[in-house]
Formats: sequence, C-alpha cells, structure tokens
Amino acid sequence: MTNTVSSLMGIMRALDILKEKLVGNFYSRFSIGDTFDLFFDSFWLIAHNVVSIDEESLNSFLLNEYKPAKDAIDKEDVSKSTIICSTLRKKIIELSLADDATLKLSFENGVTLMFTTNTDVVDWQWALNENGKDPYLTGGSTGGTHLGSGPALLEDCVFENISHSALSLVFSADITVDSCLFKDIGRAILTDDGNINRIVLTNSVIDNPEVTGIELQRYIPQAMVNNCDLSGGEYGVIRCREPFECGGTGTLDMTNNYWGTSDPDSIQNLIFDRNDNEGACYYVDFEPFHDESTPNQNTSFGGMKALFR
Repeated sequence: MTNTVSSLMGIMRALDILKEKLVGNFYSRFSIGDTFDLFFDSFWLIAHNVVSIDEESLNSFLLNEYKPAKDAIDKEDVSKSTIICSTLRKKIIELSLADDATLKLSFENGVTLMFTTNTDVVDWQWALNENGKDPYLTGGSTGGTHLGSGPALLEDCVFENISHSALSLVFSADITVDSCLFKDIGRAILTDDGNINRIVLTNSVIDNPEVTGIELQRYIPQAMVNNCDLSGGEYGVIRCREPFECGGTGTLDMTNNYWGTSDPDSIQNLIFDRNDNEGACYYVDFEPFHDESTPNQNTSFGGMKALFR
C-alpha cells in the first residue's frame, strides 16, 4: 500500500464503512475451522487468522489442565475459540486498521481481537460480506477456472492477476456476474466450449485486460452486459469470434455501459463483431451508453476488498 493521496482516501472510506458496520454492533454466532467466521446482524466478518494477546497464557493453561486439548488437531484453536466465545454478543467499542490492513477490534469486556494479514498461500486475509463465503468468488469455484453445468451467481468478487481468463464458461453454463472487479487479467470472461445457456454481467469493472475484456467464441441465446465500466481495455473490450461454428448469430446487448469515451466511433473500435468479420457470432448493440463510470465500488463490501486484498 503506497502512501498516496488516493490510497489514504481509500483507507478513510474503508474505515468509515467498517466503523458504520462494526462499532456498537456485536456478533451473535461464530464458527471455527479452516476460517474464523463471525455473524453480525446481516453480514459476516470472516478471516484466515484471529490473534489475541491472551492466547499464549490461556493455551498453556488449557494444555496443562484439560487433557483433550493436548490431543486436538489444531491446538492453538482451542484457546482462540475460548477467547472468541468470550466476546460473543459483546459490543465492539473501538476499531482501527494498521498499515498492513490488520483489523483490530476492541470489545466492551476488555478483549481485543486482531484479524491479521500475514497468512501464507491465500488470496484473501479477512473480509466483510453478506454470505460468509470466499470473498473472491461466491459461486463455488475459483478465479481462472471453468464454470459450467448449471446456474451460478457470482457477486461482490475480485479477480486479479490471472494470466489467462478469470472466468471460462463451458458446456451448460448459466451465470450471473454482479458487482465484480476484474483487474490485470488476460480476459475477464471467455466462452470456451459447449452450448452455453446464459450470461449476464452487470455493475462490474473490467480494468486492464491483457488480451480482451470479453471474448465470445460461441453464440449464447441469452447474453447481456449492462451498467459496467469497460473503460480499462487497451486491446479491445469485446471480441466475438468462433474458431469452429457459432451455433447461431444474434445481437449482443451491451447498452448502458461506460467505455471511457463518448465517441461512438471510438467505442466501435473497441469492439470486434460481425461488422468486422461476418464469421463472428454477434452484432454488438452499445447505444445508449454512459458518459461516466456508474458501478459503485467505494461504499460496498466489495469496495473494501478492492482496497484490502
């Protein structure tokens, strides 16, 4: 995290959101396993690690006095679970963020919990979201893999630093993508193979794709991209092509998006469709379009994840 005006403003926005959600609030249940999950009134605080200064002394006591603790698989979690249980339904009275984005919560009973950011080999450290699932993907898969064989909803996700395609759609995919950020990826979405039923992309940002933003190699009966910020594509935003057979042709609804320009000819230059090659699957309908970016990435949980990943 660089010490720039924009990053400082981002921290201030994140702090405002965190304080609004957490200070004066309490969690009513929790779970411990591969992650630590705390449920508040309408959202979850999830983390790979939680630290308390009381752990060492409590862990020593439990290992000496409670024999089953010695046989526990994750011995350190015995003390962590005791401390987390002690703050159940206790209000948070103070909150702070360290330079490394460690979240520190102080409770009314004097306990302090730190949600750290130093867990190795993970793509996120802690997050607030509405479903308690992996914040990088809520559809049961991971960025850079294939999605197919049925419906999936991906919302409030971050896909970053993926060399090929963040989402490759195959077979009978039926997917809705909402309020997601695609950054520094080869492609945001690639329709790879098979008969894809449906794709809807809304309220999302595609920033700096190395190949193209969206590449459609198959005709999809229901496909639309609306209310997105597509201004970050230097090498073309949408490419409709088919190395085999399209399986049909039609018009792709890409209206009401922001393209980084208000010049229709410049927007058309970002699009490769049947106007460029009759073998492509689609004509792209991009009018009307927005004159400025519309997705709100600054006041949501996703906005914080974009700042602290």
